[in-house]
Amino acid sequence: MRSDYYPKLLSARRTLSATEKSRLLETFGLRVPMFHRLPKQLAAELAEASGVRAYAAGEFLCRPGDPARELWVLLKGRISIHRTSWNGHRVGIEILLPGDVFGLSAMLFGTYPNEILAARESVVASIPKTVMMKAIERCPELAREILLVFGQRLRFMETQLVLSRESAEKRIVAALLYLCHKFGPRLPLTRVELSEMSGTSPETTIRVLQRLTRRGGLRKAPGTLLCHVRTLKTMLEAEENPGPSWDVPDGPPSSVPR
Repeated sequence: MRSDYYPKLLSARRTLSATEKSRLLETFGLRVPMFHRLPKQLAAELAEASGVRAYAAGEFLCRPGDPARELWVLLKGRISIHRTSWNGHRVGIEILLPGDVFGLSAMLFGTYPNEILAARESVVASIPKTVMMKAIERCPELAREILLVFGQRLRFMETQLVLSRESAEKRIVAALLYLCHKFGPRLPLTRVELSEMSGTSPETTIRVLQRLTRRGGLRKAPGTLLCHVRTLKTMLEAEENPGPSWDVPDGPPSSVPR
């Protein structure tokens, strides 16, 4: 599939042509891990019911309290999920890359609990909540994939809660290990995104990343953090109250392709 296809779908319309639906179905099969085990007929039904939309960088897909009517598949760009505290502090919950399915809380609640926005210019496929619920009833494998996503996110949030009274360095290392578990040791994220995921200020995050680099836990590249997972695990587990050991490869960052 051509990587330049989706910019041609920048539109607010909810229906797709037959050609566009065919390309969307191809994307679901090749690029969306959650849909890899779906029967072809069910994947086709999801593509048939989907629409494609574009969002500018900084544009919200939803805010807390908005009616939960659909969930999304990220086709292009980057999406961030946040929760804002009473004092206005933004806490990062998730960072999403193409192939991720998000807005899954729509299947559990009547309203969205978090704010979801485009961190960059993004294109998403929107799937109606009712269609996805019927797909889950018909396909236990899809239900298991969704439970896996929720379980990984819950595990990370529990770790951050345990570490909330610990040093900023421990929280940042835990966030790095979680993101490595999801994306691999090559992390395409900014310092601001990492600070929101770890509940620290950007200034503190920069200082901690410098220390981690000197200690061999990181290497820097333009727009990318290259993590040495084994070293980061050692840093976290050597402390008095370690978080969980994420099951990610231990090799040096240069040996793990993305």
